[in-house]
Amino acid sequence: MRFYRLFSLVLLAALLAIPFPAGAGELVSGRYLQGTGKEIEIELEINSPPPLLIVIQNLPRGAVVLGSDPELKTYDPAEGVAKWLLGKVKAGKMRIAFQLDRPVAKGALRGELRFRDEAGRMISIALEN
Repeated sequence: MRFYRLFSLVLLAALLAIPFPAGAGELVSGRYLQGTGKEIEIELEINSPPPLLIVIQNLPRGAVVLGSDPELKTYDPAEGVAKWLLGKVKAGKMRIAFQLDRPVAKGALRGELRFRDEAGRMISIALEN
């Protein structure tokens, strides 16, 4: 009886040690570190394997992006849509920072993350405020 109990514990420990791929909602997540004012900062948490990632930021119409790190891929000030295409990201935390010509109020920003999961499905996740 003691042998089976020990065997069961060893087997359970071995199963818990095996890395399983993250689910779609866990592959990438993001939140605003600073979501008001002129200086906006987003933190992304990227798990392995890191996907090709599109970050879409909706801004108040007419707002002008003065600069960003990393650099924007596209920006339409008339529609208030900024996009980053992040193709060579690494697993871990990553930050996106950008500066606007005018301050934005709390709750005025909406953003989303788009990527394909391991099954090839397009996933869209809202940035957390």
